[in-house]
Amino acid sequence: MKIISNYSIAIAILVLVAFVLIRCEKESSIIIEDSEPVSDIDGNVYKTIKIGEQVWMAENLNVSHFRNGDPIPEVKTTEEWIQAGIDNEPAWCYYNNDSENDNKYGKLFNWYAVNDPRGLAPENWIIPDNKEWTKLIDYLGGSKEAGTGMKSATGWNLKGNGDNSSRFNALPGGGRVYNGIFSDIGNAAVWWSSSEESAFTAYGICLISDIVHGSFKKVTGLSVRALNCTSCPEDTTSGLTLAEKFQIAIDLSLESNNGMGLSAAVIMPDGETWSGVSGVSHGKTKITTDMRFSAGSIEKMFAATTIMQLVQEGKLTLEDPLYKWLPAYPYVDSTITIRQLLNHTSGLYHYVDNKDFWDAWFQQPSKFWTLEGIVLTFNREPYFPRGTGWHYSQTGYNLLRMIIRKITGSEISTVNMDRFFVPSGLSNTFTSMGETLPGNIAHGWYDTDNDLEYEDFFPTQRTPFASGIGGEVWSTAEDLAKWARKLFHDKSVVSQASIDQMLTFYSPCTGEEFFCAGYGLGVGKFNPLLIYGLEAYGHGGHGPGYAASCIYLPDYKVCIGIMDNTDGGECIGTSLAKLIKVITSHLDSKNKPELKNI
Repeated sequence: MKIISNYSIAIAILVLVAFVLIRCEKESSIIIEDSEPVSDIDGNVYKTIKIGEQVWMAENLNVSHFRNGDPIPEVKTTEEWIQAGIDNEPAWCYYNNDSENDNKYGKLFNWYAVNDPRGLAPENWIIPDNKEWTKLIDYLGGSKEAGTGMKSATGWNLKGNGDNSSRFNALPGGGRVYNGIFSDIGNAAVWWSSSEESAFTAYGICLISDIVHGSFKKVTGLSVRALNCTSCPEDTTSGLTLAEKFQIAIDLSLESNNGMGLSAAVIMPDGETWSGVSGVSHGKTKITTDMRFSAGSIEKMFAATTIMQLVQEGKLTLEDPLYKWLPAYPYVDSTITIRQLLNHTSGLYHYVDNKDFWDAWFQQPSKFWTLEGIVLTFNREPYFPRGTGWHYSQTGYNLLRMIIRKITGSEISTVNMDRFFVPSGLSNTFTSMGETLPGNIAHGWYDTDNDLEYEDFFPTQRTPFASGIGGEVWSTAEDLAKWARKLFHDKSVVSQASIDQMLTFYSPCTGEEFFCAGYGLGVGKFNPLLIYGLEAYGHGGHGPGYAASCIYLPDYKVCIGIMDNTDGGECIGTSLAKLIKVITSHLDSKNKPELKNI
């Protein structure tokens, strides 16, 4: 026993010595040097530090003018701070509006100030992007070690002080939340990155104990550090083709949202079409441009357009009451009009919100439901009397499909094929009732067990979901873009009078305001905050394991289709924002509206 014990002690000593030697070697390889101070336009002088190949400010910015001399507005009240975000205007403030916090912590800026072309940092300095921040963190040993080395040796409450071995001197200056409330002074240091995530969010770097990347609404007030641009890499996007820029946009979108796969298509005003993909369907099977995804509620565009064609044919009117076409159903006011069903002002319950519907699906995944059966089984009390409000309702569109079936004498799959898919050249689009799916299908990923991890949902039968809406539309991103062009640009599907009706938007879209600025007849108007202040309409879709968008930009005459095989659809919003930035930059001219930084 004594021999074993001594041997164990010897091994432990050797391990400890090796650890110390490795750590010393690692620390000795980190080069940190003082650098020349720098002044901003207001005359504030900042200490700087060279860490590896990068030269950083060792203090937070506290400038109140842009580099060209224009003042940056100081915004104090909560209401004014929120309004600056709505108006996409740059703003700064002191923490708690207390000027005594300025010299110690610097000012807090919203992202519109960070991204303003007039320049926030001094000449030859920039606001670092995610890659530059990552380079710093990796050089200092990774998230945990960098956090300790960057934190100041005093002033931290929640997770304790650091050792400031990097001389970065990070102070816990807190921030101003998107709703105007101040938070976390003494506990957290948070700086903006110049990297944009979406039209309404950008990245930031948060230090509490470890230092990590985070996502923040652009109206948030955060600290800012600047980086000397002589140490920055050259712009690698110059000289790229339009197609290469589109591809980079979707690659970055997928990466930033940890998505599985993404397919996108853009049709430019002259008809030039780009299609691109990123990521995988499942395993090592990559997404391809001909892979089909569930289009989700984009099928409502087809249902609504069918109704408009039937109106043009004199088969019904938008003011027809339900009792003219259908028998009475529980919780359904038979005086609701066709128009009210189309624009979601019927007040009818949205049966997809009924937990019993989902329980029934997973308990009997192969059961075939009729449109009538869904309404009879899962409909509940209406939200409000018809015409007095707005609430999204799948129940209302089930009733519309019953009417379409009654008038045409055909199933929805046949109606879609004969009226739209074949005439509009949507060769990769079909309607499924939930049986075995034909062709090249991207696997959808869905959190089936609520463990915050996505599982491959493809093996799960979709019959209750698909049959319950009269047929689930499957399509490609390029076909969705084609559909938007046929309907809104070419205007070859319905008359101008019908389009005008479809684009008469009701607002507000209660409960959906963040995405929806108005809802017409089967067409939604997207919130301009999501798309740089531009006008856009079309429809989004979401089915278990999938998300999609079909969009038309009337000011630019551009059509976009995006499809995602990860439930939740975060990649859709990010990729839409990045694609629109590429599009507007490419088409920008005096005749085009100015792109807003949102």
